[in-house]
Amino acid sequence: MNLISASFDGNSYGNWKRGVLISLSAKNKLCFINDKAEIPEETSPLFEQWSRCNDMVIAWLLNSLSKDTAESVLYSQRASDLWNELQERYGQPDGSKLFQLQRDLNNISQGISGVAAYYNKLKKLWDQLKVLNTFMNCNCECKCGAKAHNHKMNEDMKLVQFLMGLNEAFSACRGNIFMMKPLPSTSQAYSIILHEESQREVHSSNTMNIDSSAFNVSRWNQQRNQNPRKANTQISNPKNQNNFTPNNNLFCSHCKKINHTIQGC
Repeated sequence: MNLISASFDGNSYGNWKRGVLISLSAKNKLCFINDKAEIPEETSPLFEQWSRCNDMVIAWLLNSLSKDTAESVLYSQRASDLWNELQERYGQPDGSKLFQLQRDLNNISQGISGVAAYYNKLKKLWDQLKVLNTFMNCNCECKCGAKAHNHKMNEDMKLVQFLMGLNEAFSACRGNIFMMKPLPSTSQAYSIILHEESQREVHSSNTMNIDSSAFNVSRWNQQRNQNPRKANTQISNPKNQNNFTPNNNLFCSHCKKINHTIQGC
């Protein structure tokens, strides 16, 4: 069986590693790659069970690798040896990869993409940079506030990067976000921009319907002026219910239809 859907071929090691760790944790087999599984003595009745589980984890890892990569680690005796070798080979910080990710971040913009697609691209680049980041995260209790300040500064940088890449159509909404004190998180700003995009789509749809109705009324009036006898014949059609006689000169500004006004709509 395959632990993850995509095979690792030497690219995007961080994404592959994250997927494998999640899968092995769900199967309670992380101890076989982090050397926390105690190896029993060969004479112990548990040795055969450990060996079978170890081979199963190795098989899972090999199936999640491309053919060429799998052949290079095929003869690993322990799952932890296979895992550590891949970590040493692909998990070290790569200056060229950092340069490429940072360049993509600087050049990314919304363009013809929707807000959701644009934000997903940004989020993917941020996550990849976080994996390659060599700075240590301190888990100690902070009393001076520097830890929270640095975290907020990092979030504000992401927020500015996200808002800078938006199209000029969102300039007003972007200005409103920058006026907030304190600045919202990137996720909150994304929610605001996404709501604004939805509102514009609804407004654009309504405008198209109104323009279509106005065009139909204008075309009907033009036909009536060109052939009044035919128009009067259509108006006096006996199929009208309740013997209602339409008035061609009335137009409702609410529903954009003829034969009545907004007071009787």
